[in-house]
Amino acid sequence: MRVLYQAELHPEMDGETFSIIQEKQDKINGEFCVELEKDAVERLAASLLLTSLFFSVFMLL
Repeated sequence: MRVLYQAELHPEMDGETFSIIQEKQDKINGEFCVELEKDAVERLAASLLLTSLFFSVFMLL
C-alpha cells in the first residue's frame, strides 16, 4: 500500500504551508496524549482509593 504525502494530495502547497499544518497536527496529537495521560492518572487514583477503602473496611471487621 502506498502512502500519500500532503504534498501529493495538495501539490499547490509550498513547504511553509505544510510545516504550519504539521505543527497544528503535532499540537492536536500532543493534546490528545495529555488527555489520555490525565485519564490514566484519574483511573489510577480511583483504583488506589477503592483499594484503600477496601482494606480499611477489612481491618475494621
